[in-house]
Amino acid sequence: NQIFKLQKRAIRIICRRNYREPSNLLFVKLQILKFNDLVDYAIAQFMYKVHNYLLPRNVQSILQKRESCYNLKGSHMFKKIKVRTDLKNRCISVKGVNLWNKLEVDLKTGKTMAKFKKMFKLNVLKRYEEILV
Repeated sequence: NQIFKLQKRAIRIICRRNYREPSNLLFVKLQILKFNDLVDYAIAQFMYKVHNYLLPRNVQSILQKRESCYNLKGSHMFKKIKVRTDLKNRCISVKGVNLWNKLEVDLKTGKTMAKFKKMFKLNVLKRYEEILV
């Protein structure tokens, strides 16, 4: 991914590091998300708004929550749409549902958008730190 390579190069320049030095430590140090994680961050925010009915009704109608008469652990999940093509697989109605359904329940039930954003970012940065160890 060209954008990710540019992002890594920019972080190395900002931190005045050698061009061959690993960048994961720099992302953790500066608390910056990688490009792909920034995309997921934006999608997760969109899904949070859908989950909490903060978007217009016509946007809400695109995604449907999974309903059950039983109190199961998947109560904060969306229905997955069947997909045949890679193009549709990258659509927010598919990628967003997959991302949301993989999130932890604590993250999904955040009371405010600010709390959700902070928890999401901390989870991603924690993954970066685990890679370093």
